Amino acid sequence: MKKSRDESNGKIFSGLMEKVKNVSNIIDYKELNIKFYNSYSPVKNEKQKNQNNKNTEDLEILIKDICQKEPLFC
Repeated sequence: MKKSRDESNGKIFSGLMEKVKNVSNIIDYKELNIKFYNSYSPVKNEKQKNQNNKNTEDLEILIKDICQKEPLFC
């Protein structure tokens, strides 16, 4: 299931990159840092609250890292 999802997402992403190739650097789908997060709303217990806090911290680190990189589009 994951393999077929990666293949279909890769094809979609390649199509998008093809459309923007004149204004952006082309990135291969395999170079992307893909993460999935489960957030709980409303929070029902302490474990869910801790997981949400951990997800928030991870996302803040990723966003700070992304902000330091060169923009794809100018």
